Formats: sequence, structure tokens, C-alpha cells
Amino acid sequence: MMYTLHLLKDKEINAYIVNVSDKIVENNHGMVVQIIASSATEIVPKKLGVYLKLARKIERDEYNDLVTQWTDLLKENSLLRSYVNGKMVSISEDYFDKDILKFTDKKYMKAPRIFCEALANIEPRITEDYIFWRIEELVRLGRMSFKGNFGVIKEMEISIN
Repeated sequence: MMYTLHLLKDKEINAYIVNVSDKIVENNHGMVVQIIASSATEIVPKKLGVYLKLARKIERDEYNDLVTQWTDLLKENSLLRSYVNGKMVSISEDYFDKDILKFTDKKYMKAPRIFCEALANIEPRITEDYIFWRIEELVRLGRMSFKGNFGVIKEMEISIN
């Protein structure tokens, strides 16, 4: 979003934002259902209209602040960024390692269990690809061990050293 706003910074436009993690409450045949998406990719296309009703206009000061944040992030040229205390910041590659290790034991555990625990519990949300990359790095650094077919999550077992 910041990158897009940066590209449009010299244009006079009205920009809107939709927080996809806002709770949507539906009455589905008499049953109340709460939907909380963690990213736009979790929104089913036929439900997009519901989210668009939640759109709010980005005021000029906020717009300028977001463009400034993006400019600052560009200067840092970091590999990884995340929201920390409501602001996008550059973080180190190993920022989430402690959280991944928290869901791993000294005895070998099935990798899908570790992935599911990490995906469900680490805030802000991270992806399976990121978790796999970090496990690969932790193995390379000697902080984790594995057995099984490395690279095939359901065939791996992982432990901390």
C-alpha cells in the first residue's frame, strides 16, 4: 500500500483503505458467523463487496505520513519489514526465530505441528514460506535439527538443539 501511494504521490486522488481484519458478522441461515481475515488473500471474491463497504478515505496528512514512512523504509533497504506497534518497520531476518523456537521441543516433533502453531500464534502473521526459510536457517546455524525428507513438510521432524 505504501509503495502504491508513493507512486501516486504527485497525483490528486482520493485514496481509500480497507482493513480486511475488521470483524464481519453475518447471519447465515439463522446462525451468526464472525469472519476475521488476516490478509486480503483470505477474502472470497463474492464477499468483496462486504469489505468494500468498510472502506475509509485516507486523509491527506495520513497519506503524506505513509509516503514518508515508505521513503524511510527504502533508505534502510531491509530484507524484512513488519508492523510493530502499529507502524511498518525494518526488522532483522531472525526477528521471529524466538517465536518459531517456542513451538519446538528438544525431542523431535512433526514439522506440520510446528508450522500450524507458528501460523496460528505469531503476531503479526507470517507465511509458511517464511517459517520454512527460517527453519532452514536455524538448522544451518545448528540451533535446530531435522530428520526425514527436508523440504517436504509432512515428512520432516524437527527439534531444537
